[in-house]
Amino acid sequence: MPPESGRLERMKGVQQAESIRDQERAGRPKIHVLDSDWNTNNEFWKHFGGKQNVGWIKAPRGAGNDEDYELERKAEVQLFKCSDASGKLDITKISQ
Repeated sequence: MPPESGRLERMKGVQQAESIRDQERAGRPKIHVLDSDWNTNNEFWKHFGGKQNVGWIKAPRGAGNDEDYELERKAEVQLFKCSDASGKLDITKISQ
């Protein structure tokens, strides 16, 4: 994994890979973790059409902080109550 990635980010990446393997692919895929050769492993990058096709991905320094991103997303969460008990669909905002 990139040297800029933190321990939590690496752990979450492995958890996501395990979830996809176990929940969506019936445990068949193998998980490979790239460490020192993550940036030069052509076998990995060919699955994305080659490294030149992912140039739009920002470097971690320019992408921002994960914790700040999560806090911003939490601030955008809204809760609605949806009910058709009266025979008509009623949508009421509960909180923001």
